[in-house]
Amino acid sequence: MLRLLAPLLVLLAGCTSLHRYGAARTIPAGSFAMTAALDLVEGREPDVEEPTGDGVWPFAPRVGLRYAPLAGSEIGLDYGGLTGTIDWKQELFRSAVVDVAVDPAVTTGVSAVQGDPLVVAQLPVLVGIHAADWLTVVPQALVGWGHREAEPMTAQTALVGGGLGLYVRLAEWIGLQPLGSMTVELDSGYRYLSGGIGVLVGAQPEGGMQ
Repeated sequence: MLRLLAPLLVLLAGCTSLHRYGAARTIPAGSFAMTAALDLVEGREPDVEEPTGDGVWPFAPRVGLRYAPLAGSEIGLDYGGLTGTIDWKQELFRSAVVDVAVDPAVTTGVSAVQGDPLVVAQLPVLVGIHAADWLTVVPQALVGWGHREAEPMTAQTALVGGGLGLYVRLAEWIGLQPLGSMTVELDSGYRYLSGGIGVLVGAQPEGGMQ
């Protein structure tokens, strides 16, 4: 089962991580933004603390588009390799110091390793802690579920994870979003250690400490 589950999230150029780039605060209502990101993901067997290099997948590029239909809501579409993701970010709380949002997402596509259809659903919770108008610290946690149609058996697993990111506003039209996280398959203990950097071009989240 472990060997079937391990490539659940593999992309054409690597493996997609489950972390969500961006801040908890959404872009202004009626506005658009474009995204680009590079993920580096390493898979580790349970109880293995030092990387072996066998489970490291190359940087996987993703590009996407985001739109805010309403104040406090934001929908995103992105694609990378053989998988696409749709998500809906919804603010739950906003203040001058802390923001909280949920960002449910579904990823569908084809495993680049086996060529099998896959679906990954996740429910991240994002917290934005404003250190300055241009800098927000973004801890996050998630639960999720992965499913891959494989022969001779179907692979599926529950997922949990967490991460820590930054939103750095470089200008009124561009933000930088470094992020690191870990996701664990509950039934096998297999771990995905993820690192990456994203760029948000266009409308930016309103405010920091406002």
